[in-house]
Amino acid sequence: MPQMAQVKEGDLVAVRYRALGGEGRLLATSGSGSPLVLTAGGEEVLYGLSYGVIGMEVGERAVLLIDAEDAFGEAGEGVERAIPKSRLPKTLQVGDALQIADEDTRILLWVVGEGSGETWRLSSLHPFAGQDIELHVEVVRP
Repeated sequence: MPQMAQVKEGDLVAVRYRALGGEGRLLATSGSGSPLVLTAGGEEVLYGLSYGVIGMEVGERAVLLIDAEDAFGEAGEGVERAIPKSRLPKTLQVGDALQIADEDTRILLWVVGEGSGETWRLSSLHPFAGQDIELHVEVVRP
């Protein structure tokens, strides 16, 4: 397979990453497991990461500073719903994320908050919303 000179929009690439939020707090990492595979300029990952790898080369490392708007969105009021625990997976814990289809079959991300009694509180506002992200990334293979 020929070596890729620079990542171009539409290229499939594998990256290792470490995402830091406010005060250098670790938010996510690819760790020592399999790298994250993404389409440069695609929609399957954060906008700032997807477009940030364009122009990089295999083996290159970079620190991408991603504004909240291009990461998990601005802080705001999100939608909250109380859902009976019986309608959700039994292994659910506070902080877990669920993807649930709405009436129009759009997939929405919901984050589990504290519940009371027989209900869980689900919020459409991502817990990292409003945070700028410092993303340490390395392109490991085309």
